[in-house]
Amino acid sequence: MFSLHVQFYSIFSHLPSLILLFFIFDVDYGIISN
Repeated sequence: MFSLHVQFYSIFSHLPSLILLFFIFDVDYGIISN
């Protein structure tokens, strides 16, 4: 149970950079605004 909590914490701590990366790729390739 503790390892699962640590896994979720690591995912949520990396979430802002993942969202930022997604928006950068969206600007480059136009995923959302086709």
